[in-house]
Amino acid sequence: MSAPAVGRLNQVQQILDQSKPIDKLILPDSSVVKYHRSDDGTQLTRNDVVIGSYVALQRTAALVVSSMGTEFEPAPPIPSYPVIQISTPTSADLSVELVWVIVYALFTEKRSQDSIPINIAKIPNQSQVREYLLQSGLGRLHVKHPSEIFLSRSAFWQGAGTRSHSLGWLREYSWVVADFPVQDAFTRSTRVITSHPLRPPKPPPGALLYRRYCPSIGQTLSMRYISLDDLETFSRWHNDERVHAAWGERGTLEKHRKYIEDQMADPRVWAVIASWDDEPMAYFEFTWVKEDHVSQYIPGGGQAYDRGIHVLVGEDKFRGSARAQAWMRSLTHYVFIVEPRCNRLIGEPRADNGAIISVSLTAAMHIETYFDLPYKRSAMTCNLRERFFKLDLLH
Repeated sequence: MSAPAVGRLNQVQQILDQSKPIDKLILPDSSVVKYHRSDDGTQLTRNDVVIGSYVALQRTAALVVSSMGTEFEPAPPIPSYPVIQISTPTSADLSVELVWVIVYALFTEKRSQDSIPINIAKIPNQSQVREYLLQSGLGRLHVKHPSEIFLSRSAFWQGAGTRSHSLGWLREYSWVVADFPVQDAFTRSTRVITSHPLRPPKPPPGALLYRRYCPSIGQTLSMRYISLDDLETFSRWHNDERVHAAWGERGTLEKHRKYIEDQMADPRVWAVIASWDDEPMAYFEFTWVKEDHVSQYIPGGGQAYDRGIHVLVGEDKFRGSARAQAWMRSLTHYVFIVEPRCNRLIGEPRADNGAIISVSLTAAMHIETYFDLPYKRSAMTCNLRERFFKLDLLH
């Protein structure tokens, strides 16, 4: 199927998905948020405890930016959304953790909106909540609507506000990368000779890196650093005819043990096992492109924090377009939030691999160029940080 045809089908599916009401959201710590709707609005519970509620007011607001001060300001070409009033069940203060949960629930339900205007006048500690939203970048003010705070979908999915609590998608070891300072380093290998930033230490085997519930699938996708405990699964996948045709790594347990050990020792590569509801389904390799031979083929060269990806879905029951879109978008999400200085994600699938190229395009990638490696002709796919977060992709 051609890429345009796939795109049209995905647009139809997106419209159908948006018409389905969301009834639950599973947080990265596995707690469950449920939506309880009535004529009076929506009440949210977390593990069956009420945490807050919201209702649409009888007014709308638009986050006018570029039209301000122009003839288009009275009727800007951007959507105006209902103002959402948030309240708490008691007079108790609302913690920043629960504020983030409510924002997550709002953007899960209203994911087609690039902003959500909210009113927090009914929250007892509204000053603290206001400070959290504005200081973290989750929200912004607008001169034309001084009583509202505009929540940003782009800022939310970039991880704004998650440094104040432990509920974000990045888990355990990932914060080491996000906080790593800029220092000079140099790589000289058979693949490449280059200067680049010093990379953070690699995770310990089995370290959990990322967790996110995917409403379109109804399951949680997680990623953890590989360990030798994964050897038998990894070997079984590579001895599958379908996988072997793409990767060419069929062999014994000992061969695959060496492969894993080599990847774990290579500072250029992060080897990751991806799972649905903690059941292994795929193997990903995240590379630092500057230290990889593919950097020589990028028009204009590799940038300091470019990341690259190689993917292998091992379990047949976890194949299919819907799941592929979910994991491709999730791994892109992880790459961009674990290293905020990364502005490009680069793929290099075989040029004749229409399935993975189509999935890449639905995740906001584009084809940068085609190039020849000694062992394959590749399509270079590229995702841009700014574009990825502007679109409605994480559902």
